[in-house]
Amino acid sequence: MLSAWADDLGAIVATLAAVTALVALAEGLSARGMRGEHTRKLVHVLGGLWCLGLPFMAEHLATLALLAAIIASVFETARRTGRLKGLHSVGRSGSGPTLFPLGVLAASALTWEHRELYVGAVLVLTLGDAAAALVGERVGHLRYAAGPGSRSVEGSAAMFAVAAVVGAGTLVVAGLPWGASVACGLVLAFVATALEGVSPLGLDNVTVPLGSAAFLRLVDAGADAGLLAVAVVVPGLVAALSVKRRNVTASGALAVWLLGFTLVVGGGFGWFLASLLVFVAVNVASRLKRAGADKPFQAKGATRDHLQILANAGLAIPAAAGWGATGHPAFLGAFLGALAFAGADTLASEIGVLSRVQPIAITTWKPVPSGTSGGVTPLGYGAAALGSAVPALGLALGTLTPQPLWLGVALVAGLAGCTADSLLGDLGQARFWCPGCGAVTESATHCGQPGEHRSGVAWMDNDAVNLLGSTVSAVVGAGLAWGWL
Repeated sequence: MLSAWADDLGAIVATLAAVTALVALAEGLSARGMRGEHTRKLVHVLGGLWCLGLPFMAEHLATLALLAAIIASVFETARRTGRLKGLHSVGRSGSGPTLFPLGVLAASALTWEHRELYVGAVLVLTLGDAAAALVGERVGHLRYAAGPGSRSVEGSAAMFAVAAVVGAGTLVVAGLPWGASVACGLVLAFVATALEGVSPLGLDNVTVPLGSAAFLRLVDAGADAGLLAVAVVVPGLVAALSVKRRNVTASGALAVWLLGFTLVVGGGFGWFLASLLVFVAVNVASRLKRAGADKPFQAKGATRDHLQILANAGLAIPAAAGWGATGHPAFLGAFLGALAFAGADTLASEIGVLSRVQPIAITTWKPVPSGTSGGVTPLGYGAAALGSAVPALGLALGTLTPQPLWLGVALVAGLAGCTADSLLGDLGQARFWCPGCGAVTESATHCGQPGEHRSGVAWMDNDAVNLLGSTVSAVVGAGLAWGWL
C-alpha cells in the first residue's frame, strides 16, 4: 500500500492542494458575506469536477481511499469544532462535506476498471445535487419531508433532468446505442432522484454516487431492458397507489419505489412479491388497529415516511444487491430476515395493542400501559410470528419453487429481531417529558415545544430502534441461510 501511495504521490499532493485552495476560497467568500449554502455548493461543484480526473491521475484505488480518509477526517473535525464556516454554516445539521469524499470513493470502487462510468456517477452527484439546490432555492414551492428537513418537488425535478442527461451521455460513451442509452438514462434519473429524496443529513453524497455507479455497471454488463422497465413501472404504480391511499408520505413513496426497484433488479419478481405482501399485511393491520381501538394507546401514525420504511425494511436493498452480484445464500437469508422483521414488528405493534391482556415489560415482567415500547403480549408475539412468515410465503409464490427452510429462516430471524426491538425499546429508547401537558412521550417535540429528556439514549428514537432490530434479523437470517440453504 505504501508503494501505491508513493507511485501516486503527485496525485495526492495535487488533490490535497486543490482541496485546500477550495476551502480557502469558500472561507474568503464567507467572510465577505456570501451565504454558507452558496459557498458549500461552490466547493461541492468545483471539488466534484476535480474528482472526475482522479482515476486518470492515480494508478491505485488505495490512493483514493487515503485521500477520502484524510479529507473526510479534516472536514468532520472542522464540523465538530465549529470551524470552516464556508462548508458547514448552512443552518442545518448533517455531514454532507464529510460524506462527499466517501461517496466518491464508493463510486470509484465499483467502477475502477470502467472510468467513463465513474465519471458519470460523480457527475450525477456533482451537477444533479447542485441543480436541485439551486432550483429548489429559487423556485421551490412544493415541498415534501426528507428526514429532519424538507426538499422541493422542483429541485427533485432538476435532479431528475440532470441525471437523465448525464446517464444517457455516459452510456453512449460506454458504447450503448442511443435509444437504449436514453431509456436507461431515464431509469438512472429515477434511481438518483429517489436516493437523493430519501437520504437525510447529507447522506445523499454517498447514496447517489454509489447507486448511480451500481446502476451504470449493471447496464454496462448487459442487464435485461424488459426487467429494468418492469422494475421502474410496477414499484412506481405501487408507490403512487400508496400515496393516494395515504399509506405513505411523498418521501415514503420514493422509498417504496427504491426498495421495489432494487428487489426486482437484484432478486427478481419473487423478491418484489415478498415485499409487496409484507406491505399489504402491514397496512391491513394498521386499519384493523384503527377500527378496533376502543382504549387509549400511543399511536405512531399510519402514514409512513421514508425513515420508517427504510428503518424497517431498508436492509433488504443491500441484500438484493448482494444476491444479484453473487447469488450467495447469505444474502437471501438477510433479505428474508429484514422483511420478516418489517412484518413481525409492525404486526406485533398494530395487533398486539388490541390485546385484552395487560402488556408486560420484556425486561421486568411488570405491567405497562398498552402501546408502551418494550411491552409484550401473547397476541403481539403471535402476530409477530404471522408477520415473519409473510415474506417466505411471498417468495414461494413469486418463484414457484418453495423451500420449507425459507419459512424457518424467516420465523427465527423475524422473532429474534422483534425480541431485540422490544429489549431496545424498553432499555434504550429515549423518552421525553412534555412541559406543556406533562405527558411522557417518545417524541422529542410535543405540544409544539421541545421535551425534556428523561430516560433512554437521547438519539435512539423509534426509527433507530427499528433499524437495530432489523439488523439483528438480517444478521440472524444470513447466518441461518449460510448454514441451511
